[in-house]
Amino acid sequence: MDIVWQGMSLPMRLDAVPEVEEALAAAAPGWPQRRRVSDASTAPIHLWRRGDGYCQTSPALSRSLPIPTAASAACSLLADLIPNFLLEQPDLMGLHCGSALVGKRLVLFPEAHRAGKSTLSAAFACAGYRVFGDDVLALDAAGEGMALGIAPRLRVPLPASLPAAFSAYVEAHRGPGDDRYQYLSLSAAQLARHGERAPVGAIVLLEREPGAAAELLPLAPGDGLLQLLCQNFAADWPAEPLLAPLLELMKRVPCWLLRYADPLEAVDMVVEAMRQPAGVAALPASSRWQVAHSAAEVDEVALAGRWRPTTGWRARPLGDELFMISTLAERAGEVHRLNPVAAGIWRLLNCEPLGADETAGLLVEAFPGVPARRVAADTRRLFAELSRAGLIQRISSQP
Repeated sequence: MDIVWQGMSLPMRLDAVPEVEEALAAAAPGWPQRRRVSDASTAPIHLWRRGDGYCQTSPALSRSLPIPTAASAACSLLADLIPNFLLEQPDLMGLHCGSALVGKRLVLFPEAHRAGKSTLSAAFACAGYRVFGDDVLALDAAGEGMALGIAPRLRVPLPASLPAAFSAYVEAHRGPGDDRYQYLSLSAAQLARHGERAPVGAIVLLEREPGAAAELLPLAPGDGLLQLLCQNFAADWPAEPLLAPLLELMKRVPCWLLRYADPLEAVDMVVEAMRQPAGVAALPASSRWQVAHSAAEVDEVALAGRWRPTTGWRARPLGDELFMISTLAERAGEVHRLNPVAAGIWRLLNCEPLGADETAGLLVEAFPGVPARRVAADTRRLFAELSRAGLIQRISSQP
């Protein structure tokens, strides 16, 4: 049996595994498919029965993959289907994130290890909101998210600390599953269909903390942009095509940090924030004097002399920050995020070559509340980091 999914030209081949076909249809109920008898054509994704389980091949696998259960097979097949779908849809970018519709705008939860994006996506469904997905969202150049029609999948057993109402909802909406994961069976009102689109309204970075009361904190737009860059499917694409639409998106939508333990309480907090006028609270001036990394001891001799920006970089501003994109073939895909102080230094060096201590003297005037010794030390560290990143180069060893 061959399955051809909407938006795809090449089929997925399943050899006499009706239980996998059933699990797959239940795991992606919103993604239309048509079935046909297998022919002599090539199917990039192929699954067949082997012993008590299954075996799968695909372009992403270097060798055939053994799979124990029908639910695991559905998950594996969808994981290989999505990149192939995106290859056939060059106008779309795939993001690893959960997403839910609040009003007429999407809230995105980028992937973060064990932070609960699937749990939170399911909590939005439990609270009566329409889910666009718990793991992947397609994004177009205009900043609209497109649902794929795949149901949320939760790790089981659920933690005992989750609210009883949420656990009861999951139990009442059991879809295909095994002893590791459980898909939710959602109605058409709860799960967006494949191709359904909505504008992005907010980016929410997740931080799950046991016992914590839900808290929503404003973040700089660069925090959201960096997370989205890290969670795109096209890791081998040049950075510029990826950055441009994400940069425009982050200029117009708020970015928050959601710290939470109870997912239903977290949903209420996000929904309330979405009802407010869009915008990101400005970071206080004191927080803008930050060094991105705690660098090791700086070699004063290595920093001696005057410096200027290195060629081969394109600067893209976002708020007070700069995102530096390499235009050099040997550094293709390289992106650096400069905080407001590092961005200020880079701009100063664009005006004229300067030494680290000269630059510190100028910055002391811009940050009157920060001790001069700290400004000098942090400036030297930033010079060292900019140099290590290849963003600046020394043109003279003399001050």
